[in-house]
Amino acid sequence: MKYKKPEDDFTIITAKSRLLALEMKHGFIDCVHLFLAMLKEECLAKKYLQGIDIEVLDKQIRDLYPATGTQTRKDDVALTVRAERTVKHAYIIAKLNGRQKINSIHLLLAILCFKDNTIIAPVERAGILIEDITEDYFKKKIKKFPSPFYAIRTKTYNKAEILLLKITGKKKKKIPELYENAATLYLYYQFEDVIKVCEAGLSLSPGDLDFKDLIAYGKYQTGDYQLALSLIAELIESKPGQDNDNYKVTQAYIYDVIGNHDQSAVILDKLLTEHPDDQELLNHKGFNLSRQGKYTESIPFFEKAITADPTDAYALSNFGFSKFKLGEVNEAMSLIDKSIALHKGNAYAYKNKGVILKEQGDREEALKHFNLALKFGYTEKYGDEVLQLIKDLH
Repeated sequence: MKYKKPEDDFTIITAKSRLLALEMKHGFIDCVHLFLAMLKEECLAKKYLQGIDIEVLDKQIRDLYPATGTQTRKDDVALTVRAERTVKHAYIIAKLNGRQKINSIHLLLAILCFKDNTIIAPVERAGILIEDITEDYFKKKIKKFPSPFYAIRTKTYNKAEILLLKITGKKKKKIPELYENAATLYLYYQFEDVIKVCEAGLSLSPGDLDFKDLIAYGKYQTGDYQLALSLIAELIESKPGQDNDNYKVTQAYIYDVIGNHDQSAVILDKLLTEHPDDQELLNHKGFNLSRQGKYTESIPFFEKAITADPTDAYALSNFGFSKFKLGEVNEAMSLIDKSIALHKGNAYAYKNKGVILKEQGDREEALKHFNLALKFGYTEKYGDEVLQLIKDLH
């Protein structure tokens, strides 16, 4: 049967995502198929998705799942649990927009509400924000929508409750239920709720490393760095002989954020001994040195990182800032501008360029770039430095 394009905006996307899933032989429709359909079809959401490389994303999605599906166009293709949940969330968002029916914009906003790296990475590089979409389409700026999930337990279990769960045989079932709830909340950036649910889980399963892992990263995301470091150290100690590199990288990053650069350097040097060509570690080591004012020493690490990945916007921005500190202003601006062109949501690059403009006496342009840094989440990601820089301008 020849495919006939539907007229309804939302149906256009679901129909196209079905065709994509069939073509890729994935056997199901996930959020990535819905998102790719928005890029490939003429729909209301497409105007907000400029700057995303469709071919690159298409290949990533094809490689994401095995091509083992056997359905034909005559067969049903089911939504994944996540995709189904996202469609339901789109209806909640539509109601906030005063609509009963959903369109591709509501669906896009629902997809952008949770962390899926396949989608979020190109979205961030393109500088796409929920607040810009809502300001244009809703005629009011909304930075974040309520999660479609709620914390199923926000306080620890007391002895009587634990005993009752044991007697009724519900304790073993309750522990994974709490973990799944916390893990889902984490994807929706509900970090305070993640911590509460996991603490409830620990009251049922003391010492549970999975709950401690989520609490550690929840504390890290909410800026409770000391407790995050304590928990990460405990997790590393609890898993001797295992690959704990991700924990160690996070440790090093936190140490740099709180100004303990020497401790970060110890961790990074050890990791680089084991992985001397790791692009992210090379950039991080350069950043660590630059934070200590060792700009000349940072240059080789940034150069190696950029050689490994010439499109790494963060390494380019960091490299540019070190060049600026060494007096090479024109090259610095060129590197940072390239970083911003590659990643329009790179808050650190806007901050770095703002600092250079401030030093050059261009207060208006400096303020513009500091505000862009704030818009793209500098404070939430890195702290209050930009707020202080703006204060210093006045």
